[in-house]
Amino acid sequence: MKTITLFIFILFSIGVFSQDKVDYSKLTLKEGKMYLPEAAIPFTGQCFTLYKGGEKGLGGNYKDGIKHGDWIWWYKNGEKKRHSVFVDGKLDGKSTYWYKNGIKKSEIYFSKNQNLRQISYNEKGKVVPNPSFSKF
Repeated sequence: MKTITLFIFILFSIGVFSQDKVDYSKLTLKEGKMYLPEAAIPFTGQCFTLYKGGEKGLGGNYKDGIKHGDWIWWYKNGEKKRHSVFVDGKLDGKSTYWYKNGIKKSEIYFSKNQNLRQISYNEKGKVVPNPSFSKF
């Protein structure tokens, strides 16, 4: 009997805790949350996109249908384009952007979607003044 109970627990654990990555294009937005087709509950798990040539385009996580955790975007050439962290659907922490050549473009620090500060770099990696709207 213990063997059967253990076997059932292992099967249940595999079904609950292991989830394949899902192509982002398969998810649908309903009432502000992402769902798998015909699912009754919001999607929890990893998603991805690929460029037409098969190169990775983006990868990220959803929790209860909302962005949560690390999200990474790539240029078609394989270089990282952006890395951001989401907590309950809001940007939180450091978001980093890169130029196509792999050099850091900017770092933006967020707290609950609010931009706290930003550091910008030129294509050679030197710090440059941040954009200002006071000139408009």
